Amino acid sequence: MMKPKSKTEKCRSIRWKSAFIAIVLIGLGASAVRTSAQDKSFILLGDTHFDKLSLHDMPWLQANYPNDVSQVNNYSQITQYYFSRLISELLHQSQITAPGVAGILQMGDLQEGLAGNLSLATQMAREARDSLRAPSFIPPWILTKGNHEVTGPGGAEAFNSVILPFVQSELNQPVTATSYACTIGDVRFIVLDSYDSNLLTFLEYELTSSSAKYKVILTHMPVIPVTGRLWHLFQTDDVKRETLLNLIAKSKALVICGHLHKYSVVKRSTAYGPIVQIMVASVISDPAKNTPSAYTTTYDASLVDLEPTFDPSTQSSRKAYLTKEAAYVTDYRMAEMPGYGVLSLNSATGAWTLKAYAGLGEQLYETVSLISYRLRVNPVGTGTATISPNDSVFLVGSKVVLTADPALGWKFDGWSGDRSGRLNPDTVVMDGDKNITATFSQIPAGQYEVRRTLVGSGVVVAEPPGPYYSLGTVVTLKARSNAGSRFVGWSGDVNGTDTVLTVRVDGHKSVTATFKKLESYRIDVRPGQHGSVTLEPSGGVYVEGTTVTVRGQGDPGWEL
Repeated sequence: MMKPKSKTEKCRSIRWKSAFIAIVLIGLGASAVRTSAQDKSFILLGDTHFDKLSLHDMPWLQANYPNDVSQVNNYSQITQYYFSRLISELLHQSQITAPGVAGILQMGDLQEGLAGNLSLATQMAREARDSLRAPSFIPPWILTKGNHEVTGPGGAEAFNSVILPFVQSELNQPVTATSYACTIGDVRFIVLDSYDSNLLTFLEYELTSSSAKYKVILTHMPVIPVTGRLWHLFQTDDVKRETLLNLIAKSKALVICGHLHKYSVVKRSTAYGPIVQIMVASVISDPAKNTPSAYTTTYDASLVDLEPTFDPSTQSSRKAYLTKEAAYVTDYRMAEMPGYGVLSLNSATGAWTLKAYAGLGEQLYETVSLISYRLRVNPVGTGTATISPNDSVFLVGSKVVLTADPALGWKFDGWSGDRSGRLNPDTVVMDGDKNITATFSQIPAGQYEVRRTLVGSGVVVAEPPGPYYSLGTVVTLKARSNAGSRFVGWSGDVNGTDTVLTVRVDGHKSVTATFKKLESYRIDVRPGQHGSVTLEPSGGVYVEGTTVTVRGQGDPGWEL
């Protein structure tokens, strides 16, 4: 049943393969963008995995996807107890949110899929669709294709025959492909089929041809990896991924995604500017949950360690990938917290604001302003000033570490401008554009520096402590490794591997002490029959250099 055009703003879809239709719709787009400049809100919904046991050919599921049987049981119970409550809450939010809600954006895997045959797949799609229609929402549903709902016989056919016509009726426009686009007021929504081989062609056309003031990309699969599993678009194709990132950054498009069942906001720098990505998780098994069971703002290889049982054979390669990616990620938060989001646009300032809701009961978890501010740090004198994360544009509220590094023979005098003091490193919170100066000056005449640089985890103690010395002074340096590390050696103006060395000051000196993290090794014990084996100390995992005693003990009447 088609919705009256008076209930929703005119949206449009473009099939990238049809040049004629595309040309017509570009003409329509120019007028549609001018129809409204009002502030608007959009409800964000992640994966929901609508499911019922009766919608599966269970023998087929057990034979073909045995690992998903428990998931189907779980999602069926969540659907039974909480799905209708979630939809009712979204209906209420659409009625009370200001500025008004102009669309409900769902990021794929609306339904569980894995039905087993076309008949059941079609029935699952219909029931999922009808669960959205029941409350008679006025804002239109904009649905994204995931992977679960098209997995198994009949899944893709059911999506095309049931879900796409539903989206078409919601938007009052042709929607004949799983990648499509529409315009609501000043916002162009580009819905991507993450598994479409022509994704880049479609996206490039949409981003470059639309004159909409704001562009938002909806995709099931993330653009920026969020967890240690590294599930994101073009994960194994660096060339296509670089093209994707550049396309998005050039158009200043906002990315909204799902798939990983996490709540996340992340910003990544590119050669053409930053990309901001929002992820929403909406499989709600605990309606009272309003705090995350896990939360991190650290983006590095340690994300792999948060899921230690996932594909252990690729842990090293995934850590290497994240280490490389971390150099570009300047803002990050990720939480195990299902719910939904409300994204609001201030059309006068162009600022987006995200409200993240946890569980059910309209429990506001946090509000995130997606405004970005610029940071400039300039050195005066001889030295460098670095910032971490290494970027020039940051989301409001971001914490940026400033580090002043004077040249040899120079000292750091302090910060000025939008930061004051001599703390080094120092941290600045981005609550506006900031210009900061790091001032350096030469050390006193007749004094010389023995600069100590550390690589790895450890300390170097100088006797006398300095910081500056007269000519001829003999300085003793002692290297002490921290727990879990060992001293490797000295480099720079001195070298050697002894932990203690002396330096005679005959000019400015630069000395580097390198420490190496100790490796950990596992001892797996497999005793034969009629006996046992113990390790002393116990545990099974040991830092290199540890002496482990292995004792074999036979059962009564047996010996090793």
